[in-house]
Amino acid sequence: MNGYVSNLSQIALCRRVTCSDGRESGVKLIELDNGILSCELLESNALDIGRLCYRGRNVAFISRNGYDNFARGFERRFCGGMLYTCGPESIGAREGFEMHGSLHGTPAVVVAAGADLQGNICVTGYTDYTGFFGNHLRLTRTVNLKSGAGCLEISDCLENLGFTQEDYCLLYHVNFGYPFLDGNSYVELDAHSTEPRDKFAAQYMRTCESMLPPEAGRAEAVYFRKLNAPRAAVVSPVSGLRAELTYSGDTLPCLTQWNCMRSGAYALGLEPCTCFLDDKFSYSRIAAGQKIFNTLKLNFTELQR
Repeated sequence: MNGYVSNLSQIALCRRVTCSDGRESGVKLIELDNGILSCELLESNALDIGRLCYRGRNVAFISRNGYDNFARGFERRFCGGMLYTCGPESIGAREGFEMHGSLHGTPAVVVAAGADLQGNICVTGYTDYTGFFGNHLRLTRTVNLKSGAGCLEISDCLENLGFTQEDYCLLYHVNFGYPFLDGNSYVELDAHSTEPRDKFAAQYMRTCESMLPPEAGRAEAVYFRKLNAPRAAVVSPVSGLRAELTYSGDTLPCLTQWNCMRSGAYALGLEPCTCFLDDKFSYSRIAAGQKIFNTLKLNFTELQR
């Protein structure tokens, strides 16, 4: 910390708050702000990320549901957010399982939250998935926001604290929304295979990387993609901003792309995952005592005019 700074919050804000209004009442957040990026970590929801702004302009998709601390069905609970983590017992819609699993609905235990003297912000916490006679999986998450940088890093460690091998699945639902996302935005990636989820998505597969203007009642289009490199970017010419997502391709070998161009639910999801959805679903396995590490990085750069 230099002689210009009296309090670290002048350059690096890390503040735990609890919402008190309406539906969001009781939701615990951790506000982070390094002067370039600001975001909300959802302490009540596995340290997922809600709103995220670059220089004050929102990038993330936030659904009309907002943040919700109550037990509701997925349709009424899904908040979107910059990151909504799905799993570990199920992803997608599978009979007998909660839609996209229960991890997001589980509060995190925050171990540490603060900034160092250089203004680098770090938050660490864990979320447990347990059963009395069942498994004990722990997801420990560390979020790093470097001083004055447009880069957010997420490091997850999935650990099997039980005594038997367990099945698991994970999907990192990274969601972009307006005003960053509009009908001029497009996706950049290097895919060696793309498969549409259904007939509707198949109609638009050749142009799936170009966003469309919002349309009332338009169905979502989902694509299952295998990339040559674990990297995908969203470019917003109107906003003058590029958002690049990189992730650990060895542990997250699949990418699901969710194009939702519906009026009032306008979003793009880039979703690194352990497997695809529907009839392509399969579990990964984690041995007793084993640790599996997943990383995601969001890096924002301004386009040259």
